[in-house]
Amino acid sequence: MKIKKLHLWFTLGVVLGAFLGSLFYVSNLGEPENKAIAFVTLGVDPIVGENSSYELHRAAEHFSHIVLGWTIEPAFVTEMGGEYGFSAQRQEKQSMLFEVTGASVLDTVPAEQMLDLVKQRIEEYNDAAGAEYVVAVERFSFLEGERSEWRIIAGVTILSLVFVVLLLMIFENLYASRYRSSYTS
Repeated sequence: MKIKKLHLWFTLGVVLGAFLGSLFYVSNLGEPENKAIAFVTLGVDPIVGENSSYELHRAAEHFSHIVLGWTIEPAFVTEMGGEYGFSAQRQEKQSMLFEVTGASVLDTVPAEQMLDLVKQRIEEYNDAAGAEYVVAVERFSFLEGERSEWRIIAGVTILSLVFVVLLLMIFENLYASRYRSSYTS
């Protein structure tokens, strides 16, 4: 297959456009956000007369849905102070992951504050419902937000090159098959 000048200029134009577009995109990206993370497992203190560990695990599992509901309540957001963004998700049965975005470098305090608020709510719930739910396990970590701008730029440029070459190959094959069919008939 002979490379035509038009194809070469088209390929260079698209790849250069993708390169410049990815540079513009990367320059307009905001700073990556740091995350303070709290991993929590809920449990139930054994109730008098309750011997089934299965029932206790099921109760803690159902209670984790209640705790997740608290995190989407508008009052919870205001109690957190509105300074940070946060999310909560259930990991496995009664285990949950709380992420607090916008923390400063190596600072797990926002996640600890969020967990303190959750513990306070658990105490209020226990008092009101006569339950014995507790935070059985808690671990904190920090995830520093980072991204490689040059990986994004290189990826977009290479993908555009591959896409244009495949597009030109398909175009040439379709054009050649039409050209051949017009001479054979």
